[in-house]
Amino acid sequence: MKSVRRRFPICLLTIICLMLSSVPGLAQTDLNVGLDSLAARIVTVMDENAGPDQTTEKIRIAVLDFPDLQGNVTSLGRFVAEELTTRLFLTKRFEVIERQLLNKVLDELKLGATGFVDSSSAQEIGNILGVSAIVSGTLSELSSTIRVNARVIATTTGMIVAAASVELPKDDGVTQLLNTLVTPMSGFIPEPSPVPPVVPGETNAGVDPGARHGESLSIQREQTDRDRIEQALIKRDYYQALSLCREALAANSDFAFAQAALGYSYLQLQPPNREQALIALERAVGLSSYPFGDGFAYYLLGRLYGSLGRRTEARLALEQAVLRYRGVGPGRVVEPWYDQAVTMCLELYQEEIKACWERDDYYQALSLSQQLIAAFNPAFAYTAQGYSLLMLDSKQAPAAIKSLLTAVQL
Repeated sequence: MKSVRRRFPICLLTIICLMLSSVPGLAQTDLNVGLDSLAARIVTVMDENAGPDQTTEKIRIAVLDFPDLQGNVTSLGRFVAEELTTRLFLTKRFEVIERQLLNKVLDELKLGATGFVDSSSAQEIGNILGVSAIVSGTLSELSSTIRVNARVIATTTGMIVAAASVELPKDDGVTQLLNTLVTPMSGFIPEPSPVPPVVPGETNAGVDPGARHGESLSIQREQTDRDRIEQALIKRDYYQALSLCREALAANSDFAFAQAALGYSYLQLQPPNREQALIALERAVGLSSYPFGDGFAYYLLGRLYGSLGRRTEARLALEQAVLRYRGVGPGRVVEPWYDQAVTMCLELYQEEIKACWERDDYYQALSLSQQLIAAFNPAFAYTAQGYSLLMLDSKQAPAAIKSLLTAVQL
């Protein structure tokens, strides 16, 4: 009986390895490997600088957009910030301020969300959001790569406490993101002095009386357009939805919801126009992290990336959709797309882990297994973790066995 118990974890590992072997493997893209490396370096340098007195409590941080050296925020700068947010969260070392909330707060306070931070602005953000540190940085375009410089700034002192850099390959996808401007650099502009009240019979010199009225009309127009688009989608009149989305975008090209709805509508046509859907959805998440509010846009992107064979990007998009949906809290009935996103994401994790094993990259397999445990906690992630530990070092056998036994319990 004891012999059977000793062999059981190995049998379980064999079964799951056979199950994984039926799925074709795919290596991580250089872009995602670079971002993984950058996140790992940030954590390592922070640990080295923390010293022996560091606590086990999670550090509350905010990740800002990464502008280029001219101060422009591109889709690549926003993409890097989004991906670092996800990766740092998955380490379970940090409480990361949700990007949509961060942008909303900074916008309301008339502060830019870009990476140029000075001592006073860092302290101001720390006080407002209750964060201990800010992750910021810049993008530098080189001949064949993009250099990402990241730094961690303590909000209590405004001093840099950690820094790391990585070079990303400048392929067609990265170049397209780099050439797409999101928001011009406005810096950290303090809240303007309040306009003094107008006494009857007096006027405020220099104040445009139509400015606030114009902003109000713009918001009203956006809400009206959104309502009309939603009604068309509810009626499944996708051609009408396309027309309304184009009309709304003609008035405001930065209307993220209209871009996302445009992408969704393209997918509902028969036959679906996946090429235009992909363009619209990528623009939407470049304008706003979650244009539908609940991660659905990332779910659609994940499915599109998967259909195009872009498996790693699909996994990252689906994982972002799942985490966002959990973050905002599902309603009484869980949306069907959420369960599909979870299932697809787990399958893609298996593919990546299997691909790592095939090329003997057990460090990356271990990292992916640990990310999977943090995000989903499935049994096979513990099995994969145990196997990867054994392949890295036979001295890790106790930890590997513990991981395999956890898989059995799950």
